[in-house]
Order: sequence, then C-alpha cells, then structure tokens
Amino acid sequence: MESKYSLKNRKSHISCRPEGGGSARICPLPLKIKPQSLDQLFSSINESLGTRYRFGGATPNGFDCSGFVLYLYQKNFRMILPRTASDLAAVGNMVPKKSLRPGDLVFFSNASRSIDHVGIFVGQESFAHAASSGVKLSRLNERYYDSHFAFATRLITTE
Repeated sequence: MESKYSLKNRKSHISCRPEGGGSARICPLPLKIKPQSLDQLFSSINESLGTRYRFGGATPNGFDCSGFVLYLYQKNFRMILPRTASDLAAVGNMVPKKSLRPGDLVFFSNASRSIDHVGIFVGQESFAHAASSGVKLSRLNERYYDSHFAFATRLITTE
C-alpha cells in the first residue's frame, strides 16, 4: 500500500507571501534563501526557547510542534505551511538522516505509521521542537528520538 509520505505523493511547491505583502504565490521547494535568513531562523529559535507548550498553539504565547515550525517558517521565509505534523510531513524533498542540514525538518512517529511530531534540525545532531515541557533543543541520538525517528525533509536551501 502506498504511504502518503512516499516519494510519489510529495508536494514539491508551497505558497509563499511576497516580501512587500500582497497575494500569495506558488514557490518551488526547496525554497532558495540567503544565508542571513538561515541565521535569522536560528535567532528566532533561540528567542523561542522556553516558550510553553500549548496544544494547537502557533504563537509565541504557546506552541505545539507543528505550530512552532509553521510560525518560524512563516516569520522567516514567508512560507504558508500545513498545520499538522502529519500534513507537513508530505511537503518537500526527503533527505537521508546522514545528509541533514540546518533548517531541515525532522519527523517522528510513535508506534503507528503516522507522523505525530516535528522539529527543526539545527546542526550537530540537535533539533529544536515544542515538547510537552516547552520549546527546547534535543539530540537526535537520544534514545526516544532515535527510536522514533521517521524521516527528514528539506524545505529550504541557501543560495
């Protein structure tokens, strides 16, 4: 049976808002960004560390995992992403774990085949995510995350 996360069913475009405002346009993935934009993403992540977890939260008043990702990608890259981790998992190019680059999304799954958690890879085996204890950095090689890692995707690339 074909999985909705398979290579055949991946979304290779996303809606983006122009820098000056206006109507959204369709952008191919991975979106080409300037290195400074990636630096800004990491600054935004650092500013968000410690923000409380809130189910359904997508603002600095509280985040769930997908709300954290969509907030930061909207703020820093003007991308309009799907709301849930499961829907977000079908967007972008899949990349092997050994080829992760900062800014890639990492996805996790509990015992089922569906995706139930997402974070942003920041480098050196670490990723940022909204956990039940709030926004924090964790390591991919921690026992829980290593055993529940599903795959990663690339939505952005530096020019």
